[in-house]
Amino acid sequence: MYQLRGCQEDLRMCKASSNTQGYVIFERDLVVSIFNVSARCAEGWTSAPGEDVKVAPCTANNGLYHPSGCVPSKYCVSPNTVGYVVDEKQLLVSHFKVEVSCAAGYAGKPIASTCQDDGRPYALAGCAVDTNPCVAPSNTAGYIVKEHDLIKSTFNVEVSCAKGYTGDAIVEECPSPGSAYRLKGCI
Repeated sequence: MYQLRGCQEDLRMCKASSNTQGYVIFERDLVVSIFNVSARCAEGWTSAPGEDVKVAPCTANNGLYHPSGCVPSKYCVSPNTVGYVVDEKQLLVSHFKVEVSCAAGYAGKPIASTCQDDGRPYALAGCAVDTNPCVAPSNTAGYIVKEHDLIKSTFNVEVSCAKGYTGDAIVEECPSPGSAYRLKGCI
């Protein structure tokens, strides 16, 4: 008959870290050999870019386990949006996503850039007042023209046939900035 001696069940235990701020901890088993503790980021916190939220077990009996991977959430705020059309998808700095285009009367290649510090406005750049107007044609005989806005991106000209002319007056925006808009339809 054989008798085995010398082995004892490993009951080394881990304890919660004294600083679990930013984490919601789920303790299932604190025995080192079968350690089973998980975590997620608490409200107001988010996972650090490129990191997973994890819990490292202790290495000694009654040692502390350590959660990692969460950082305080930082949010950008809206800046002055004059000249821009903005669709704010996500203002959390680590997951920042803002879609932007130039507003009517503005032109360019718009971009939105995240803020660097919590509570600061994000940056908008790339749109400027559209200074490339259409110009009036040199001959407007047969037409009554009311020019409201000659800027190409917001072009607004009303046209009708002058007395003694008939037809459906049509105005066409200039084909390129600085060129004349076109009148047609009156005979």
